Amino acid sequence: MSICFRFALTVLLFCAAIPSVQAQQIPIPTTQEAEPLDIDRFFTDSVVVDGNVNYFSPSRLGQPDFGDVKAKTGIDFGGITLSSEESLDGQLAAIESGRFRGARLIRSAEDFDLALKNKEYGVLFYSQGHFPLEGDVTNIQRWHGKGLRIFQIAYGSRDANQAEDERLGGGSDQTEGLTPLGKKVVAELIRLKMVIDLSHCNTQTVIDVADIAKRQRVPITVNHTAARNVRDRFGRYRARYSRNISDKALHAIKSTGGVVGIMAYPPYLKNASQELDGRTPKVLQRSATVDDYVAHVDYVAKTIGVDYVGFSTDGFLDGSHVRNRKADGILDSPQRWKAVVLRLHAMGYSKADLQKIMGQNFLRVYRSVLK
Repeated sequence: MSICFRFALTVLLFCAAIPSVQAQQIPIPTTQEAEPLDIDRFFTDSVVVDGNVNYFSPSRLGQPDFGDVKAKTGIDFGGITLSSEESLDGQLAAIESGRFRGARLIRSAEDFDLALKNKEYGVLFYSQGHFPLEGDVTNIQRWHGKGLRIFQIAYGSRDANQAEDERLGGGSDQTEGLTPLGKKVVAELIRLKMVIDLSHCNTQTVIDVADIAKRQRVPITVNHTAARNVRDRFGRYRARYSRNISDKALHAIKSTGGVVGIMAYPPYLKNASQELDGRTPKVLQRSATVDDYVAHVDYVAKTIGVDYVGFSTDGFLDGSHVRNRKADGILDSPQRWKAVVLRLHAMGYSKADLQKIMGQNFLRVYRSVLK
């Protein structure tokens, strides 16, 4: 075959292939979603819910004056962990007396509308390690009367609720599922229209509670966690800790119509270990970044759907964390959620889906339960 003939044949084959190549090309989006995102305007126009965020920031962002929280962080509503009934009493008094300015305690679905209308920061009281039950569910109604609206079933083996008359289920470092007392508590929480949270619970406890919740058509939450099985581009686990949520637990939450909040707490977003490890990592190879965080959000969105994932600081309003845990200077800053949303938008997430992740998913669950 002559050189000229081979050249002519190559040209003919190339030209003949052009139409099929063009037919397979992905068209460039021409919708509004492809345009640059005005992030400040987008946050002004969107509702942002943070699953677990403390308003006692070292920088003083938050209490006693919440007037600039929305402008500085974008957050409209946040759950705050209260460690005791005394703390519950104190925070209730601070809000209801007006000592905390620009804040509203969320007791019912109506309070979300009132907070937005009055441009107030909405506070949801949350117990992670529950207050003493003394073997009965009676006390829960008293806590409900004081404004407690989110109740976690179990924390872990090191909390104060390991006695038989207090233990409700298994934490991430335990193996047992929901206990008989736990089943009574779940029923009471549903009766009182309180949000059931399972952030620190093991997979079996999540499944047990989800089975009950599904029958009652009640959505449940894991309001601060990270994805156990997310991997980096080399196929290595990013953060394979038992504290992070398993795929089975993700699907259990989805089955109730609930929501999973991805936490910005740096130690659980990345590590070098390939083994399932229940310990808190003490040293990171390098600080967790916005990209690390986004990988967890993206994993959950792709695993169970964009309707079931949200944001959660698991730290302070200003983005800082207990024990001085550091991220990249952005993920642990007041502007963290804007940075995350910009990254997700660049990855192709639509504005509508971003607004679900930013707050509509949590808001849907809260409105449904606190009706």
